[in-house]
Amino acid sequence: MSAFFADKYHAYVIESHISQPSEVLIKLLKTLEDEWEVSVKGNPDFSTISYERMGVDEARSLVGQASLRSVSAKGPRIFAISASLITIEAQNALLKLLEEPAPNTHFFIITDSASRLLPTVKSRMRIISDFIIDSTIDSASGSISTAPTEDKSEKKSSSVSVTVFPTTKIFLAASMSERLVMVQAIIKALEKEKIEKSDIGRFIKEVEKNIYDQKPISAWTEDEQLAFTFIDRIADYGQDRSSSAKLLLEALALFAPKF
Repeated sequence: MSAFFADKYHAYVIESHISQPSEVLIKLLKTLEDEWEVSVKGNPDFSTISYERMGVDEARSLVGQASLRSVSAKGPRIFAISASLITIEAQNALLKLLEEPAPNTHFFIITDSASRLLPTVKSRMRIISDFIIDSTIDSASGSISTAPTEDKSEKKSSSVSVTVFPTTKIFLAASMSERLVMVQAIIKALEKEKIEKSDIGRFIKEVEKNIYDQKPISAWTEDEQLAFTFIDRIADYGQDRSSSAKLLLEALALFAPKF
């Protein structure tokens, strides 16, 4: 049995580091098939879910899925979740699920870094930091090779225009008055249809992710956790086309800490 999952613990965090989460997921599926003798393909008790950003709604959906009865009477129920970022509210929503899992149910969460997780979440999970990805991985569906990292520097992005949006580092380092000037420029560009509202939503998510990367959540003060929870909600509302882009950006400028 693999040293990684030999104890068949109910919940694991697998740090993807520089690897693509999809690559880690492929290796995880192969490992479980080989070492746990679990069928992945066509197994109704095996779920794979991928998110760029896992918010509270996605977390509650997972809780709901995990509460359903397994189809097989003998086999384990397994959830493999890939999420680059898991918001604080989402983590809090998962606490009871991780503390009191259903019998024979296992969770594998693939994320960039365990430092983005609350201490209360990490204490309920095994952390796997050295789940190395080989250059080539064989899966049940065939041979899958790790693709080279895409160079996005020369590829035109539809997300954030450098002529309109500041970098997230510049935004977070700016004073309140400087941030509000940036917000005004972004809103003017939106009014002139130089950008779309979805671009603003993506910018807010990039700022949110940059904040999580500044320091481990375990080092956050209670006030910082409250502020970041509010920023998570701003990012959630940023995906709603009916929300006010101006109000969201102004709230982001107000609540985002200065780094």
